[in-house]
Amino acid sequence: MVVGAIVALFAKYTALLLVPYFLLLISYRIFFHPYRNFPGPAAAKASDSYASFYALSRRLDWATFRDQAVYGKLGTRASEKSRY
Repeated sequence: MVVGAIVALFAKYTALLLVPYFLLLISYRIFFHPYRNFPGPAAAKASDSYASFYALSRRLDWATFRDQAVYGKLGTRASEKSRY
């Protein structure tokens, strides 16, 4: 009984700390990051999951080709990475 209460309390406070952190991080990357004006998908500007998803599914080359057709040669692939 006590262990379940401790785990629930830990989960509650972890969520209370992580949710605002990630919301602030994503809003910083979209609105204040130096790469915010580079062309590219909004998901790529917000997090690294965009490139990770396509890399793990082995479609990063196709996603890059499609993004270059839509946004041009210069753009963002992930929040901290740009492609030329």
